[in-house]
Amino acid sequence: SAQQRAGRTGRVRPGVVYRLYPQTLFDALAPYDPSELQRCPLDKVILDLRTMLGAGAVTPLLQETIDPPDVGSVDRALRSLHKARMLEAPTDEAALTNLGTFVASLGTDVAVGRLVGLGLQFGVVPEAI
Repeated sequence: SAQQRAGRTGRVRPGVVYRLYPQTLFDALAPYDPSELQRCPLDKVILDLRTMLGAGAVTPLLQETIDPPDVGSVDRALRSLHKARMLEAPTDEAALTNLGTFVASLGTDVAVGRLVGLGLQFGVVPEAI
């Protein structure tokens, strides 16, 4: 990422790049940033995939990605979605609940979507928003 931020200087044509951190820190950086599936919570990804796929397991599809997430992370996300009442069971084949379908349609973070959904259910949407 730091190489890309340098632009063309030093990569495509001669030049000097000035960075605001020491060379030792630059040398310690990983050559590439981790993928989105490795950095972000899987709750939203699993919720979106469950919406798109309907029935069927989500884990095999996630394992086919270039940089697949850890199976333990997928299990934790499934348990978290079930605990938040967005999946009927903490399993890979579980169907979405009404709340899960609503939150997936919002396109927001799972916690924010759950807050809005529960606010709608209890008739306090302005306070939830």
